[in-house]
Amino acid sequence: MLLVKWNNKCLILNTHKFNILSFSLYPILSFFEELYQMPIGAKRFEHYLQKLQGSHKNALEAAIMGYNPMAKDHALQKINMLQKLNAESIATDIVDSINSNCPIDQNFKVIINLADDLHGAWSEKHTTEFDCTFRFEGTFNKGFCTPYFWTSEDLSESIIVRRIKEAIYRTLFWVENKGEKNLDYFFKQEMYVSKHTNNTLSVFDESTFRDLEKFLKTHQSEIDYSILFNFFFGDRVSEILGFSTYGISSFTGFELARIHAQQS
Repeated sequence: MLLVKWNNKCLILNTHKFNILSFSLYPILSFFEELYQMPIGAKRFEHYLQKLQGSHKNALEAAIMGYNPMAKDHALQKINMLQKLNAESIATDIVDSINSNCPIDQNFKVIINLADDLHGAWSEKHTTEFDCTFRFEGTFNKGFCTPYFWTSEDLSESIIVRRIKEAIYRTLFWVENKGEKNLDYFFKQEMYVSKHTNNTLSVFDESTFRDLEKFLKTHQSEIDYSILFNFFFGDRVSEILGFSTYGISSFTGFELARIHAQQS
């Protein structure tokens, strides 16, 4: 087997097959610009479902589950901002860069999702963020990589770059690392992502750091949702959502992973 590069894509050559190994952009913003200009109603929802499912009911043609098909003007404004910031051009550049050193033998379509956490109950930000960070088996198995943005956030080029890279490197981690999706697995995932996106943390409280290290060691094999959620999002968010709390402060598993990435 021989790994070579051609046209910014990784190729594996052997005597039996020839595979193009890459991420590729699935453009979607212009579709939602058009969709959000349609009157809210059944026709708009049907247009969304057609894009989501294609010609086969319950299939997945485009991983756009994060979008609210009935969102109001604020979602269109955010779509326009993503376009103004050239989000899909940025994604293409990132994809081309990562493809040049692609270590995998699978193809993934990178499709930007805009979750609506304003003016409705379509998406709760923290639970949706947990799912798109740690529970993306469905889209992964279908060959999609879904960077998420939010209708509530102030967008910038730096945020777009970081979010797209994070989604791609989480996908790469899953390709390269099998095993049970427990606390230890997800912690190593976030270390991997932080290391490859240079998202490190140099200043931290030593006592809080030690407490969180102890929690990680004690619960590393846990798969319980409340423990996983609390470790990465902390007591304050868990309390707001009515979840169990375990003494995790605002210094959470995400920050601990950034420190480990810096020290590794």
